[in-house]
Amino acid sequence: MIRNRTSVGGVWTNMHRSLAILAVVTLAACSADAGPSTAPTTTTITTATTAATTTPVESSTSLTVASTTDDASQPSLQPLNDIAVVSTDGRVAVVRGGAFTEPVTGLVAADGETLISTGISADRSTTTVRWTALADGTVENEAALAGDLTAIATDPTAKVVALTAAGPAGTEIVITGRDGEMFRKAYDTELLPEGFSDIYNDSSDLPIGLFVIEYLDPPPAEPGAPRRYRVRVVDTTSGDLALPLNLRDKGQTVDEEMLGFGRTHVLSPVNGLLFTLYRGLDADEAGYAFVHTLGFVNGVWCLDLPPELNLGELPGSVVLADHERNLFVASANGYMTEFIVNDIQNGASEPHPSRTNSVWTAPGNTAGPALASGNATLLVGQGGDLRWIEEETLTVTSTLTWDMSIEAVALLADGTALAAGTRRISAITPAGDLVGELPLPDGFGSVARIVLVDQA
Repeated sequence: MIRNRTSVGGVWTNMHRSLAILAVVTLAACSADAGPSTAPTTTTITTATTAATTTPVESSTSLTVASTTDDASQPSLQPLNDIAVVSTDGRVAVVRGGAFTEPVTGLVAADGETLISTGISADRSTTTVRWTALADGTVENEAALAGDLTAIATDPTAKVVALTAAGPAGTEIVITGRDGEMFRKAYDTELLPEGFSDIYNDSSDLPIGLFVIEYLDPPPAEPGAPRRYRVRVVDTTSGDLALPLNLRDKGQTVDEEMLGFGRTHVLSPVNGLLFTLYRGLDADEAGYAFVHTLGFVNGVWCLDLPPELNLGELPGSVVLADHERNLFVASANGYMTEFIVNDIQNGASEPHPSRTNSVWTAPGNTAGPALASGNATLLVGQGGDLRWIEEETLTVTSTLTWDMSIEAVALLADGTALAAGTRRISAITPAGDLVGELPLPDGFGSVARIVLVDQA
């Protein structure tokens, strides 16, 4: 069993963009061609009447809507809000003025304001990093770097970017700012950047550390297979690989190897924390799941999860709510647990969930849930099901089934859901109305994250 004084979490090998992809990455892409949505097969509108409970609270009133392709039965479709869509393989496409721009290779900063893209020269000798404002598409900065590099991670406000290339015996790490290269070193081990320290060198935009995953075994023959690894910190002054500290006790370092899968993660810029849901695979950790917490002031901590979620066997997801004050973890079995973020860093005792509830039941639906939050509401997409949940009581207020395999979701200010899957993005109201839809660009991969752009 993992203990917090020595624990370090795991990561899936297919989580290529550690801070770029801050949403569910466990759902497989559907190979079906995109087609226009029909009305949902079932819509449930629920009135919340109880406080938080350990049993699911769902429909009190049910409305069945017949599937139809009659345009007159649906409200007229409106252009989608400006959004950025990030794929699991590191591609980004932006909806601007109701249409997709050409996808680029890159990532979106956690503040949702900046797209960082890369372009490789024809002879693959130079990588150009470009900073673009998502609000209007203005290119703000460019930096040319030697080598064929891949952008992996950025700080929450896109000041700096960590890129990697294959080195002679491991990984070459390059850090660039908007004015050009700031750090470069080749290591004799395989490293994957996770995020930057939020402490900076004197009179510089270069953080003092870059958190990385160090893989301890060769790349697996089978894509997505688990790998053994540990967390390290690159000292950007000396280039040395150092141990991270215990998040709640800075007098202790953390050094432990682990074999496991990382599932889904979310970044809290306000708190400087990265939360990742993991499942351990070592013999003494069978069926054990936890949330690994990485603090950008240099610290790690593991949050044990209630057994009711059964996340050692089932897929799950994480989301921040209430202005990043609360962390919710959801399981495919409909259970949700909540942590108070301040307790994780500053609580007098070891942090535990503030509540764990059975929120919904969906027998036979074992798809990984996709989560979003906003305006005291949690949105869950699972398989073809969408659920709107009142955050205060964890009561389901609306449920509908849609004709797509949902990969990622976002929640607009008016409660409209944006759901990505089956080769399209659909805007769907809690009442079951399709109010906007757009096919994904040709060849675009499975969607990992939907970023709302300039939403007032």
